[in-house]
Amino acid sequence: MASALPDVTEQLDDMRINEPSGGRSKTKKEIKSDKSQKPPGTIKVGLLNVRSLNKRIANRRLPEVIKELITKNNLDVFLTTETWLQPDTADAVLHEASPPNYKFFHSVRLNVNQDRKRGGGVAIQYKQELQGEIKRATTPPETFEYVAAELKHDEWKQPVLFINVYRPPGFNQFDAFLEEFKKLLDEIYVGYNSIIITGDFNIHVDVKTDRSTIEFMKLLEESGLTQHVEQPTHQSGHTLDLVITRNVEISDLTVQDDEISDHYSVYFTMKPDDQNIDE
Repeated sequence: MASALPDVTEQLDDMRINEPSGGRSKTKKEIKSDKSQKPPGTIKVGLLNVRSLNKRIANRRLPEVIKELITKNNLDVFLTTETWLQPDTADAVLHEASPPNYKFFHSVRLNVNQDRKRGGGVAIQYKQELQGEIKRATTPPETFEYVAAELKHDEWKQPVLFINVYRPPGFNQFDAFLEEFKKLLDEIYVGYNSIIITGDFNIHVDVKTDRSTIEFMKLLEESGLTQHVEQPTHQSGHTLDLVITRNVEISDLTVQDDEISDHYSVYFTMKPDDQNIDE
């Protein structure tokens, strides 16, 4: 099978230095500005499967909507899956979707075949003060897409590794996915105490008797990882979009329907667990 090799790009803007039970919610939650003060070393993060950054919502381009969502929710990091971006336009679209003080990393789906058509793509948008650095595995996986970045904060003793994942639905090689996911973990997070893995895994982790769920959760446990999302993140009523951590404190996790796609937004605050960090 042809590998969907990721093209990972960092946006470095030289021109501007200041750079959510089954069923859709019946009421749309208005995006209100979050001006609350975060404790030192704590950052606020958002996660959403946008199902194309190229579309329009209520006659507005989605990048404009995403930029407003990031700003009004006072997000330090925003992670997206299914960006549906193309190599020649991805930077421009993500730049439009980012507030002035944000940078980003992204990976687009390059190989299009009968198994993988349009779609895919993952991105990490972050405040430039977090000092990001892209991280790559030696061999790109074939069963999922990802983008990984090390982020630093002045209040953190060590950097945190962020990995944002999209695993396409209907992909039958689940055993191959588990093997590749474990390989990625073994390779890319060596040397990191604090790790956060997010994304749309297309695994019904809410169905505890499902074989895929059992095997996936076993892998997480064996790897010292914890999965935090318990509410449905898709209008079908299933929990697909996950927040997985090691040595990271997660608080105020909420799932909200921002009516951007058939997935719901996941918001949370986080900081490294310094008590479990090796000096």
